[in-house]
Amino acid sequence: MSYFTKFLEPLQVSYSQEELANQIYGISILLFALSITIIVLIIFLLINIIVFTYSDKLINYFKNKYIKLYISINKKFIGIEIFLLGTSILYFMYILSYGIHFIATHPIIIKPI
Repeated sequence: MSYFTKFLEPLQVSYSQEELANQIYGISILLFALSITIIVLIIFLLINIIVFTYSDKLINYFKNKYIKLYISINKKFIGIEIFLLGTSILYFMYILSYGIHFIATHPIIIKPI
């Protein structure tokens, strides 16, 4: 537990608390939009994985060689999309955790008057 307290230790800033509050507010709005984007990307990833998994069964329903060719080409594109979506989600999760780490290590200290 002492490792995490060193990692999340509050840091001092050289600017005013009001400016820090505005900065944290802006970051929190961006992080909320990023989390919604990550949810949408995960839904698209799950749909692509389902289509990729069942594309062989879909090919067997058709006898036309052009339709089979079209489905097999789309399967290759979906494989590329799965890779790109997976890496994008991992990158966006890293950015999300970096922003949350900033908010956790820069608390707004309110001093009573």
